[in-house]
Order: sequence, then structure tokens, then C-alpha cells
Amino acid sequence: MDPAKLRNFRVGRAFRAMGIATIVSTAVTGVVVYMYNKKEIATARKFYQSYDPQLEWNVLLNSGILKTVNKDGSLVDLQD
Repeated sequence: MDPAKLRNFRVGRAFRAMGIATIVSTAVTGVVVYMYNKKEIATARKFYQSYDPQLEWNVLLNSGILKTVNKDGSLVDLQD
């Protein structure tokens, strides 16, 4: 066999394999992204159904973790 004839023998097969690999990897990536986003959106919806911002604000005020706000909600002057 002449090596010159076999030089590009597998090029068509390689292009086809790369095309198939690209399509499969795109499909798998799409499914993974869809499932992840579906899970995250469901978690966020569940969180915000029971979320009360005023209650959360009152919990933070009463805990003393906020150093720039008094218990009554007014700002504290931190300048010396």
C-alpha cells in the first residue's frame, strides 16, 4: 500500500466523530443546565413563598447584629 493514499483516509471519519461528539456534548450540557436551573428556581420559589422581609428585618434589629442601626430602626452616627 502506498502511504500517500492512506494519509487522509481517516479525515472524514474524524470530522464525523467530532460532529457527533459536539452534538452529544451540547445535548448533555443542555439537559444538565436545564435540570440545575429547574432545581434552583424551585428552591427559590419555595423560599420566597414563606419569606417575610419585615419579619426578617425585625429579627436582625433585635439580634444586635446590625451595628449601624438602633433597635428602633434609626441610623447610628459612627463618626467620632
